[in-house]
Amino acid sequence: MITAGKERNRNVDCLRGIAILLVVLGHTVSGSTSNYESTALFNVIWSLQMPLFMLISGYVNKYRRRIDSGKTFGVFVLKTTMAYLLPFFVWTFLVRGAILHQQGFLDVKYLVWHMDAGYWFLFSLWTITLFFGFSLFISHFVKSAKKVLEFLVTGLVFGVLIAVLLVLGRMIGMSFLGIKFTVYYSIFYFAGYTYGSFQEEIWNRRILKNCVQVFVAVCWVVWVLILARVNTYLLPDGGIQVIWRAGASFAGCIAICGTVSSIPKENKVGGGLSYCGFHSLEIYLIHSLFLNIIADEVVPSVSSLAGFLMIVLNYVVTLSSSLLVAYLLNSNMVTRFLTFGKTGSNMAYVFSPLKEEKD
Repeated sequence: MITAGKERNRNVDCLRGIAILLVVLGHTVSGSTSNYESTALFNVIWSLQMPLFMLISGYVNKYRRRIDSGKTFGVFVLKTTMAYLLPFFVWTFLVRGAILHQQGFLDVKYLVWHMDAGYWFLFSLWTITLFFGFSLFISHFVKSAKKVLEFLVTGLVFGVLIAVLLVLGRMIGMSFLGIKFTVYYSIFYFAGYTYGSFQEEIWNRRILKNCVQVFVAVCWVVWVLILARVNTYLLPDGGIQVIWRAGASFAGCIAICGTVSSIPKENKVGGGLSYCGFHSLEIYLIHSLFLNIIADEVVPSVSSLAGFLMIVLNYVVTLSSSLLVAYLLNSNMVTRFLTFGKTGSNMAYVFSPLKEEKD
């Protein structure tokens, strides 16, 4: 069983490791080569990376302390802000803007309307997490012994808040503060929370446990079939296209999540994924500083031998450099707090602002 700050869910770490490695690979492919948009590799990466992160972020709410008072909600808001917004502002305005003088990172007006130019994920996750925390706080007032009722109230409040945000986005623009990202990925976040809420009930019933295994297998087939026919990256943002994109991502995430549990966490592969997952926040923040250091005057095609070598070399350099810088910054409590929002060396989860503990 998981206890606060002592044992970790290694499956969750492995999944985070897969997600962050895909993020770095996607940025390496797009920056090192040309004609990457229509490749199967990029289609796979695009369908998984951020949906998987959001799914995990929603799932780990099962380990979070209950928000059952104004005081605990205030602490939740403070820790959530420290975990997400502090690194967002430090790396956006101080590191990449003031120190590195990278174009656009001190232009607040531009960033407000182009959140995807920077660390949009942290801002959207902060918004989603606050909405969700408020929903849990409201659901606490429902005095019922039935877990399902509290779950339904949480979902209703959360859905209303996201709907209000969607209406606001339609009025002033979906690009404002990355509203389109927040609305879209909130679905994956809540799906992760839903599974986490009823996981024990599912796995305690043999028939449901077997159904999960069948469902994972079906999702593998569905994911492959959709990606074989549809390029989710090139789909426009509207109507049925969004449904196709979300369907592919859900199928892929479920397939990967259902398979990762079989990876031995003690071997080099499992250990490496867990380590990257534990430091996924650091890699996410740092890796853009080292992307595509190795470059040629003529950008090679992704399908060429030169393109393959360029991707491999840049990927190794980016990942190893990011981990080295993360190690150095984490070695000091002041730099650890200022750059990653961490108050100690034994943080429970990189993308979860509160420590894990049993419900």
